[in-house]
Amino acid sequence: MKFLKYEDVPRWYHLFWDNESKQLLIRIHRFFLENCEFKNFEPYFANVESVLDFLPLFESYEPRLGQGRFGLNDSIILVAQDSDWMTYRVKLPTVLQITGMTCKSCEGTGKRRPDWKDWEDPCEDCDGTKMESFNWFGEVQEVCFSLQILLNALALPIDTNILTDKKQLFTMTTCCSQQS
Repeated sequence: MKFLKYEDVPRWYHLFWDNESKQLLIRIHRFFLENCEFKNFEPYFANVESVLDFLPLFESYEPRLGQGRFGLNDSIILVAQDSDWMTYRVKLPTVLQITGMTCKSCEGTGKRRPDWKDWEDPCEDCDGTKMESFNWFGEVQEVCFSLQILLNALALPIDTNILTDKKQLFTMTTCCSQQS
């Protein structure tokens, strides 16, 4: 096995931000997908109790690498491919959800109440939007869990050399958990 720290290892995946389209993308070399040890991650999804309990609630679920999508609810979707690379887009969900109701803290003024110190500052609850909002982390959990499994799969290179002039600069693993 080669080590990134000591040797030039051919790139088998590339995680990057596309500033023009404002998307997080992952390019995976086809040779890696064809020769990697783990392609079906159904046991990984099934062994996580918090996901297993809610699996019937997800609209879609794809545990196999190299398909048109991967993970929970289309968290990671194939957007481009050529003879060497498959490019996937990672869904970036909106966390802050506006309810359309008037903010109860500022009563729709967008500013702190006059009895608060520094009352000219924007309301802390609505941030000056005058609307009630809440943070929704459901889609974030789906994306984080799907990305965690994918990055863990990509963390270990295959022993066979991939034909590319690019070098793998780093690998990444993540860890997410469900908070109650």
